[in-house]
Amino acid sequence: MARRRLRYGKSSGEDAEGAEVFDRSFVIFTAMCGVALPGAGPRTRCWAVAVRIILLTCGMMCCSRIFTPEGPGFYDYETIVQIVAAHPMIFLLLHVMLVLLRSDLIADLLDNHIDCASEGQKLRFKTKILTALVALLTATLSLWGWAGYLPGFFHPYYLESGNGLIVYGIAHGLTWILILPVFFGSFFSALMIMFILQELCYMALLTAFNELNGEIHKEGLDSVLATGAGMGVTEHDLFRFQVKYAKSWELYKKIQRRVAMPLFVFWCSEFLLVIWSSWSLSRGFTADPEDPRVVRLKAYWNLIIRLSWFVGGSPWFGAGCWIVGLLPWGSLYYSWRMDQTSKLLLFKLPSMRNAFREFLSEFPLDFRVGLLRARPWTLLIFVPVLVINTAGFVADAMRIFNAI
Repeated sequence: MARRRLRYGKSSGEDAEGAEVFDRSFVIFTAMCGVALPGAGPRTRCWAVAVRIILLTCGMMCCSRIFTPEGPGFYDYETIVQIVAAHPMIFLLLHVMLVLLRSDLIADLLDNHIDCASEGQKLRFKTKILTALVALLTATLSLWGWAGYLPGFFHPYYLESGNGLIVYGIAHGLTWILILPVFFGSFFSALMIMFILQELCYMALLTAFNELNGEIHKEGLDSVLATGAGMGVTEHDLFRFQVKYAKSWELYKKIQRRVAMPLFVFWCSEFLLVIWSSWSLSRGFTADPEDPRVVRLKAYWNLIIRLSWFVGGSPWFGAGCWIVGLLPWGSLYYSWRMDQTSKLLLFKLPSMRNAFREFLSEFPLDFRVGLLRARPWTLLIFVPVLVINTAGFVADAMRIFNAI
């Protein structure tokens, strides 16, 4: 199962039919970043193994920087810890996504629960647009990171040291040249896979609508909604819809539970970081000229770029934490879409429509796994955590910037 590309419909065997799930642009992007999707060739799989080794090596090298708190390659311990902690987090997120793609759950979802060609075409178009966006973000963040790190590692302080520091500088510099694109590429690939899985689950739920009326299966749900005409739906049609929808919904919830683990780890980390962020906020935003980092920023311009890079893209305090943190609440969009679709779908018998709407209300689509419940009101609990952490890190950076 893991060696074939993911396709809609029955696709095991030599005469496999059905469109591929992933747009070609996304397959190319993931291959370049060392992410081996199901059906990837031997070269891509070998490169994926190499990337895992590179990420592990990079994590160990980042740890070594803790013991060299000097020179233009060092800013502070906090940013080193952020980078080191990001490695296992991204590895876990990507590992969970790839294992899920190769699981029997996804095979069952594609083979037995999805039959809506128009939605598949829309998904490939969305994937193509998002792939272009994440490729641009990967390039931008990599260039930004290189500007913040490479001038420090390739500085005469290391290259002209005449001792082991020359190896330290060159090794770290070359590692950062190689690691940043695959680091960000792996991160965005995992997020893209999560988005695609959500879309596939929604497509499976929409496929159940084919049981309501033959016109939906023939013309497509969007076409039927556009006509505004009432459908003739019998009790047997509604029963078949309920059976299929309930099975797809149960599969959807199983997939949510599989996705939840890295999100739990992330949110536990964010709640713990509130302690440091609150302490940072208590110190205010005014300049702190006594901070030893001020001297380093004045001496090495690349460290200013590095600090701005962390403020903007930190996975724990910057844009990265907001993207990952709010992912579960993306399910609210699909709840809204399903509600709108059910409102626009007209039945010739009002009693059947009432039964249909009441049935759907019993199957919520929002993310609910353990304590992580993506309801609108829970944003009042989780968003302040992100706000405090972001504000705390910004306050720490502003105290340094204002003192330069």
